[in-house]
Amino acid sequence: MITRGAVALVILAACGGGGDDTGDDTGDDDPGDLVGRIEIEEAELGTIGMSSSISAAFIAPDEPDLVNDGTCRVFPYPCLGQVGACLSPEPHSAGTIEITGLASTVTLVPDPELHGYAAPGGLPDELFADTAVISATAAGDEVGPFSLDVAAVTPMVSGYVDAILGLEPGQPLELTWTTAPGPDTASIELRVNWADVCHAGAEWYVLVCEVVDTGAFTVPAAITSALPAGFGHCGARLARLRRSTAADPRVELVVRSSDYFGFL
Repeated sequence: MITRGAVALVILAACGGGGDDTGDDTGDDDPGDLVGRIEIEEAELGTIGMSSSISAAFIAPDEPDLVNDGTCRVFPYPCLGQVGACLSPEPHSAGTIEITGLASTVTLVPDPELHGYAAPGGLPDELFADTAVISATAAGDEVGPFSLDVAAVTPMVSGYVDAILGLEPGQPLELTWTTAPGPDTASIELRVNWADVCHAGAEWYVLVCEVVDTGAFTVPAAITSALPAGFGHCGARLARLRRSTAADPRVELVVRSSDYFGFL
């Protein structure tokens, strides 16, 4: 069953950020209205093993949330609402992006026709050192040039890998994990994919919480109540992350160490 959940998570990642606009884009968007996100991740997938990934997307801003208390939010994910297909937001190019500070330098080149960025293959499981400083520099194109730096994170350590999620709409969800050693300014993020069926063509929702790294957090019932009853989890991750942001263009660089669970 872990494979089904992993596939669902990959599909969501491939379709862009949470709550993205999936309407028919005409290509007339002002690039200043776009939101860019570069995500660098090391992950523990349990029986699948360790994995790493890099993604980059420059797309329209997110749609409104169903609920948002400033720490947690729930939003619909219409990207998978087309039967058998994923109608993702129109991608835009920021030109060639060079990422340094990893095990080796990675260069992302936009597709000349589609303008999106393919996820690079052949990445090592240990993509970055705990003390690394990671930089992303874009040459600029439809989206203007930018340069961002972010400090890496220590690995996430929790008891959730290969565990069930245990989330019920309308009930609080308690989470615990091992805090980072020594002083650390990283955050902890929970992401849950929630759907009536775990594949394309289903109705999807996503729950995301981001909190300080204190070792414990409870997702309040007022947040889980926004998830439709009768649906189920399609994978979750608990991650330690750090981000750096730029205002013009609106871009964020995120580095994350994740434990994936909730596939059972």
